[in-house]
Amino acid sequence: MGLDKVYWTKFALGICYGFAAAWMVASFKQPLFTYLLIFSAAFIYIGIAEFLWRVIERDKRRRSSYLNGLGGFIGIFLLTWILFFNLLTAQ
Repeated sequence: MGLDKVYWTKFALGICYGFAAAWMVASFKQPLFTYLLIFSAAFIYIGIAEFLWRVIERDKRRRSSYLNGLGGFIGIFLLTWILFFNLLTAQ
């Protein structure tokens, strides 16, 4: 049960951060800012994984906490970012 919570929490946060990143890139229109947001997504994921490991999965190995939901977070973050960015910048 704990792994499901971790996965879906990371999935939902990927959607939220993808929307926020799309909005920030569409608003500021700076190429360097885009790279900063991608690196920030990696640091946010690490922070989320560490927090969830300490709160929910303390009895599991740390590596499994980091790997559980990684693909979902990256995939939904990129999909959400691309979709909302195109919707926000469509003329």
